[in-house]
Amino acid sequence: SDEFTTNAHHFSQVNDQGNASLKKILDEQVLPKSTVIELFSGGGNLTEVLIEKGCSVTSVELDSVLVEEARERFSERGVECLHGSAEEYMKDSVSADLLLLDPPRAGAKDALREVTPEQFKKIIYISCDLASFTRDSVKLVEAGYKLTSLEFVDMFPQTGHVEIVGCFESPEQG
Repeated sequence: SDEFTTNAHHFSQVNDQGNASLKKILDEQVLPKSTVIELFSGGGNLTEVLIEKGCSVTSVELDSVLVEEARERFSERGVECLHGSAEEYMKDSVSADLLLLDPPRAGAKDALREVTPEQFKKIIYISCDLASFTRDSVKLVEAGYKLTSLEFVDMFPQTGHVEIVGCFESPEQG
């Protein structure tokens, strides 16, 4: 499908079956019509799921080529596609129903530094690296979030690499 056509130097999920599983988990975890801030949004692989749920989406991505790709795909569908770093964007005390992030291997430590349960009712953190996910999860729990679900998607069969999907909720939600 043309959805996965991308410049070779830019990140995209390579395993279609694994990507479909990831999108299904996201679909199950997102409440319809939520306001969403999507960090490390790439060309909009996951944004599609959010739009289909009637969400109001602001996406943030550092790679300008991917931002343009996302704008071409989603600007007419109401998505605000911002070019910039997640860390800089999160320095303003932004808030939404949901924070969705799918950071690179290094994780999202700096972007999550100031996050509080008052800002986001729910955080969905997708990670390809257990070490950075664990480090960042500890920060979220210390900030007051509860880890409410943890799922694994085998993106690269026959390897030890999995995508981790962690859902964190503010205490008021449960």
